Amino acid sequence: MSIKLMAVGDIFLQTKDRVNNPLCFVQEVLKNADIVFGNLEAPVTKIQNQSIEKAVSLKALPENLSFLKKANCSIVNLANNHICDYGATGAIETIEYLSNEGIQFIGVGQNIYDCLKEVVFKINNITATFIGFYIDGESLSSDGIYVAGMNRQLVLYRIAELKSQYDFVIVSFHWGIENVFYPSPEQQVFARECIDTGASVILGHHPHRLQGIEEYDKGVIFYSLGNFNFEMCGAGISPHPELSAIADITLHDDGSVTHTLMPIKVDNEYRPKPIAEPEQLLKFHMHISNISALLSSDIEKWWWFGEIAKPYLVGNGEAFLIRIRRYGIKHLYQMVSWLSSRFVIKCYVGIILRWLRRGHSQL
Repeated sequence: MSIKLMAVGDIFLQTKDRVNNPLCFVQEVLKNADIVFGNLEAPVTKIQNQSIEKAVSLKALPENLSFLKKANCSIVNLANNHICDYGATGAIETIEYLSNEGIQFIGVGQNIYDCLKEVVFKINNITATFIGFYIDGESLSSDGIYVAGMNRQLVLYRIAELKSQYDFVIVSFHWGIENVFYPSPEQQVFARECIDTGASVILGHHPHRLQGIEEYDKGVIFYSLGNFNFEMCGAGISPHPELSAIADITLHDDGSVTHTLMPIKVDNEYRPKPIAEPEQLLKFHMHISNISALLSSDIEKWWWFGEIAKPYLVGNGEAFLIRIRRYGIKHLYQMVSWLSSRFVIKCYVGIILRWLRRGHSQL
């Protein structure tokens, strides 16, 4: 006996025209799963005005939730950096619309306890429970909505608590650096610690790139499932924004986990499509193999800073410039402060060390 879980990355529930079904090419595939999981990267609301000054604010039309239902979506993560783009009201509307459609959610709630609450599925006499967290270390609140923060001790406590009650614990993390292919050393250590504590599957998202997969002990870590239904963000910053995957995961009644990947390509209308062309399949598998190979050992800190420095600095720099043009000089002050922050300074060091390594290798 087993449970078939299919997991995907970032979804914002629209095409370029905002009304056509963005999941039309994958909905039949997803109907083969007992549970379908995704990261809903947009509040579902009718509110017109965004509540915070951001370079990118997202929202989905309530009627577009029917596309998730057609695609057999069972559960979504809401603990992400866009759920409050239209304020607490927009987030609360999202909860209400999802509940009306019978789609479960994790990571947010109207009090501190609800945002940490698990969602449990019992299928074929096997229990699987889901919890979700956002990269910030503490739970965030905004006028009546709470987003579960990725506090290390709290996450590990919840995993241990749930493992004592259910067969499988699946943890969703909205984490990492956008437009990069590698998790940080800290992410890798923490993901393994979660598996050691009792998690069976880690489902990551936020970088908008498909990252490597690590089989660790009896669990599996998907550091980032990339875009699924999403605009090609960062297309000029790092390659392969179009590559994605459906993680086809089987939870067996003996406690083991197996998985395969269904290669996906996101088209110019933001629609995910299974890859069928042999040349494209080869490109996909070579890419996944290359970025996963480094995960078999510990990622080295300064190598990682060298790898992520350019997409991180360029991506955030462009976002600051957008905010300065839209909202004024206070965002210029924030940019100056960011450019001198400890993390950015480490990026500068990573760039220098990468340059030195390359120069040395050519001698």
